[in-house]
Amino acid sequence: MWLMKTLLISGCTNQRGAGHILAHTYPNILMIVDVMLVNPYEPVTPQKYDFQEYHGLGLFAELLENAIQYCKQEGIQEIYLTAADIPLKKHFEKYGFVVHDTWMGKAALEVGQGIPMSMYL
Repeated sequence: MWLMKTLLISGCTNQRGAGHILAHTYPNILMIVDVMLVNPYEPVTPQKYDFQEYHGLGLFAELLENAIQYCKQEGIQEIYLTAADIPLKKHFEKYGFVVHDTWMGKAALEVGQGIPMSMYL
């Protein structure tokens, strides 16, 4: 039997904004369920990504590094997330995430939404 933990990874508050990752842990996977990056002083016009409201804050890399350090401490070997659309898929690939080579991954790529991705540590 295994337990699922829910945790909030943060620590990215600076002059650019603030960032948090909400995640669940399974026996060997950190599953990112939400990422929030906020800078209410610089709204994006036009938006680069469908779900982007603010200019690139440069906070995701710092949040991801915090998540990686947590995984190393806990012996977790995979970080999983779902890219909302193709532009975000490309963004996450820059950090080392890959699309799952499964029927679900292939179907999500065809639709262009809900794309399952993982980073293997």
